[in-house]
Amino acid sequence: MKIAILTLLGVCIGVIIPAFGQDQIKYRRSSLHMVLVESGSYPNKESVVKAYKTYPFPEKYNKHLVGSEFLQRNVSEAEFKMLGFLKDTLKNPMLITKAVAQLKNVKMVGPEGKFGVVLPNSMDSMRAKVDLSIKKDHLANQLLAKWFNADAKGNFNTELILERGKYSASEQDKELAAKMATSADYLYDEELIGNTFTVFCKFKFYPNEPVARIIKEAAMVEVNKNAQKGVPDFVTQKAIKGIEEVYQRTKEGYTLITTTLLYKLNWDKATADIFKQRYITEADPVKRKAFLDTTNLIGLTFLGDQTSTTLVTFKIGEKRTEDQVIDLSVKRNIDKVFAQLQKEYQVFRPVSPISTNNPLTARIGLKEGLEPGQKFEVLESRKDKKTGFYTWASIGTVKVDDKLPIWDNRIGAEEEGVNKDAQGNPLPQFTTFKGSSDAQPGMHVIRLK
Repeated sequence: MKIAILTLLGVCIGVIIPAFGQDQIKYRRSSLHMVLVESGSYPNKESVVKAYKTYPFPEKYNKHLVGSEFLQRNVSEAEFKMLGFLKDTLKNPMLITKAVAQLKNVKMVGPEGKFGVVLPNSMDSMRAKVDLSIKKDHLANQLLAKWFNADAKGNFNTELILERGKYSASEQDKELAAKMATSADYLYDEELIGNTFTVFCKFKFYPNEPVARIIKEAAMVEVNKNAQKGVPDFVTQKAIKGIEEVYQRTKEGYTLITTTLLYKLNWDKATADIFKQRYITEADPVKRKAFLDTTNLIGLTFLGDQTSTTLVTFKIGEKRTEDQVIDLSVKRNIDKVFAQLQKEYQVFRPVSPISTNNPLTARIGLKEGLEPGQKFEVLESRKDKKTGFYTWASIGTVKVDDKLPIWDNRIGAEEEGVNKDAQGNPLPQFTTFKGSSDAQPGMHVIRLK
């Protein structure tokens, strides 16, 4: 099993199966659950939430939605203290001043408000809200229950596991899959169940004008100070003009901030051993259900966070309505966050089938954050003789061709006409890569290196 783990350094391990057409191949994907975190009131909230609800589910992941897809809860002071916050008391003015200078949010407490405590920042609050909900809602248990199609009576089956496992298309390996289903050896295919992720998203959406005005007023204070010190009038006027130009340029529209937290389901051989004994081979469905519903054996590991900011403006001559502009901005912002998460966290990176060879192309583009010259591994699916599981083996490297356009597959790109050349002819709906000539459609995939 260690061989399989070391060989696979990314997501979506397993066999690829040729189907109809060069792009339509079956391959193992990671599984994903998505949750929107409630973040209070803000302008155009209804439009922002609607855009999130209609966001197309990321196609390179299996949809693994469970329970509520919206997180609405507050964190009490007692819960913050339980998580380690609100405990460090600032007992003198110097410490309070230092904390404020570091832009920390300080609350005055104690007799006559002489002492202070540092309040959790926005990210701390989001983490607290998410972590408490994961624990309270037994989210890891829900995710695992879905893998086994577990019902309220304690019954389960292995249909989803065998479907997503795609151990092989050959008759020999179909027999292997059936044997694994009987013996529960599929539990030891760690990257199948273990590559189950949850992404929590939170939005902030606010008008730019108040912020731009604050910046303008602060700049004007400095200009007036300099004028009083004898700075020539023409210099002052030039500075004022520059400040006004910046203000006019930055006051329009809104700023959208999307913050995401990425979690991964815990699953390893030791967990599989216990789960096999306590769940799979347990004859009593009542005991089986009780174990699955309440066990603390499994959990979710926090991998990291990413934040993406987008300026939402309404251009002169814009044909879209305000709601449509917001919808497009929210969806592209989510795409951007996913691309950032995939670049930062290797285990979360999906693979993409090769479409053609000579030239080598794949149907990925700006939506996935591609950049000119970016390097990708060419991967081939191989079965480990000891475990019977499939892993990706690297057979070469390719890079995005920096002399050809990257396919703009972002949401709304077709409406903007960006996928056409100067003569109005449609550009190819793929990105071209330079490198390994051994890569073949239907046999190989690529993954960000």
